Amino acid sequence: PIAYALAERFDNSAVIRRVECPLLVVHGLRDELISPYHSQQLFDLCPSSRKHLLYLPDADHNTFDPSEDIAKPLRMFANAYAIPRGKLPTPSRRPQVRTR
Repeated sequence: PIAYALAERFDNSAVIRRVECPLLVVHGLRDELISPYHSQQLFDLCPSSRKHLLYLPDADHNTFDPSEDIAKPLRMFANAYAIPRGKLPTPSRRPQVRTR
């Protein structure tokens, strides 16, 4: 694949090590541009305890079903980590208010 001839332009491994929010990684197993191995590496390096890796067996880099392969898993992921309305965490300290 051509991906092996390209230099890595971004240091994704350094960036992913700082991700603490929920993470959903979706990768097509027939992708010949970027190997699924790279998604697995990033997934493993992410420190978040709320992460999921989804492989799409019939998808390549550009060919997939947006509704079934992306929207449906994304909805399920968002619902799993959504904060119910009115249940946002309370800050440990009150914000400082400046007066004149």
